[in-house]
Amino acid sequence: PEVRVVAPKTLLPSQVEKLGVRVFHDMEQGLKDVDVVMMLRLQNERMQGAL
Repeated sequence: PEVRVVAPKTLLPSQVEKLGVRVFHDMEQGLKDVDVVMMLRLQNERMQGAL
């Protein structure tokens, strides 16, 4: 099995690849041929200008 993470570079933890995941920045490429998708929403109320 393969775990993929799809997100903009600015929202990924540093060195996330060390967790053994495959990183994508393009959603279409990252979701190609997957069987299961888990999506999380940004919690703007907790970010306070972090973006």
